[in-house]
Amino acid sequence: MDQLDRDNQLLLRVVEHLKQPLINIARQSELDDHNLLKDIGSLAESSIQLIDGYVLGLNSNEQQSSLELEPISVSEVLQDTADILTKIAKIYGCILKLNIEGKFVPVMSRKREMASALTLIGQSLIESNNKEGEIILSAYKAGSRISVGVFSPDLNISNETFSKDLNQNIRSRQGLPNISHTPAAGIYIADLLFERLSSKLKISHHNKLAGLTGQFLPSYQLTLI
Repeated sequence: MDQLDRDNQLLLRVVEHLKQPLINIARQSELDDHNLLKDIGSLAESSIQLIDGYVLGLNSNEQQSSLELEPISVSEVLQDTADILTKIAKIYGCILKLNIEGKFVPVMSRKREMASALTLIGQSLIESNNKEGEIILSAYKAGSRISVGVFSPDLNISNETFSKDLNQNIRSRQGLPNISHTPAAGIYIADLLFERLSSKLKISHHNKLAGLTGQFLPSYQLTLI
């Protein structure tokens, strides 16, 4: 499948995904809740994040498959992501945690694209939970790289199965395992963004948890200082 066909499929996923927040808005509008307007705003923000991520992934650099990378702070990106996901997690009764294992030198990436990808992964995992769950934003050293991503005790899938499903489902209308009630558009867009950041979206296992992560090289310039 060429890039144009893949982009068209991603656009279809975005449109399909927008149905779920609209359904949630309709259901909540039937309730007499003093926090209703806040919840509606947060659900709308979830949709906006999805659209922004898609547009960002396609328009960041139309001529190249990867972007010009720069040193960025992992902890700063994760904190910004946690701030965005907190509102969404509250609506779905999900516990959101931030776990950064140690202090890291900056990694080679781009702040806006990484934050967008992590936000979309977090949204997908939060919205896929049919019960109160737990989502952990985390970063840790993985060999010569820094692994950054979103983990959940409920994510039970191997990297081999995930990679196979990711490739197959880009060409189909089925969702990924454990994310089956939405088209998982956010996962596909995050995969596109990580590609542009010279990384790869994969399943990682850490501290007895599975997560969707990307691996990034430390900034060599700052490492040598």
